[in-house]
Amino acid sequence: MQGLGNLVLNAAKARDFPMLEAGVLVMAAIFVLSAAAGDLVLALLDPRQRRRTSP
Repeated sequence: MQGLGNLVLNAAKARDFPMLEAGVLVMAAIFVLSAAAGDLVLALLDPRQRRRTSP
């Protein structure tokens, strides 16, 4: 089964640095976007987050 982790592992073993860099970049983008989506969902569902005012 060929997934992103396996692709990055194979690129590291083969010293394919452009593919390794692209794979790590894609993983980082997925992490950042999922964290942002989680924060957005939390802000929409938690009424305490909506009532917070800036100091």
